[in-house]
Amino acid sequence: MEENDRRIIELGEGLNLLIDSSAYHEMNKIADAIGQHPLILLEAYPKIHNFFSQAMINENIRGNLGFNGETQWMFTQSLQDEGSFIGKEAVFLYNHEDGSTQTIKMNNISGVDYGQILLAQNHKNLVLMTNDHRMLKSAGALIGGRIMDVPNFLELMKNTEDTNLQKKWQKMADWYKAFGGYTPPKTVHYIERIIRDPHPLTGKVISPKPEDITLVNKKKRR
Repeated sequence: MEENDRRIIELGEGLNLLIDSSAYHEMNKIADAIGQHPLILLEAYPKIHNFFSQAMINENIRGNLGFNGETQWMFTQSLQDEGSFIGKEAVFLYNHEDGSTQTIKMNNISGVDYGQILLAQNHKNLVLMTNDHRMLKSAGALIGGRIMDVPNFLELMKNTEDTNLQKKWQKMADWYKAFGGYTPPKTVHYIERIIRDPHPLTGKVISPKPEDITLVNKKKRR
């Protein structure tokens, strides 16, 4: 946990994205269609950082990515796992408003996904990005406003002040809306008894809607 804290803190303030497999593969779809990867485009923003859990990377190595230059790069952006297991789990720990640690039964998810939610629980400056409906519903209740899916992310990035970058994000968002094949869950449940965390950019305790988020310290395209 201390090593993860060090890695995140040394990057300074900003938006720290913990990206799960479902979101990452959707970004790869966008890159194949548009010819530019969203995470490559993010390099123009010094205050936006992306991370992957090591368990998520290993899962993809065993799956369809294999061990190659792509997964080697992902390891350079990785955070150590702070809890995972084999199988599925639906019982989560959370901080009750009275200060005690309690359990709650949520959606049944894999050990890798559980570990990613745990990372976001342990590190209040992480925002979990996922397109997985079960993850969205479970994490929505446990980490409050620090969660988004790929459409949220693209809508957020369209607000960039740089005209050239804005056009690229708009192109990605338009393609994904038309051809991405993703339907967000109708509801993401929040538990009011859980202490909700303010969004790292706005300080507001809300679900991350594009109109509520303003990017900071954007770097002009060279």
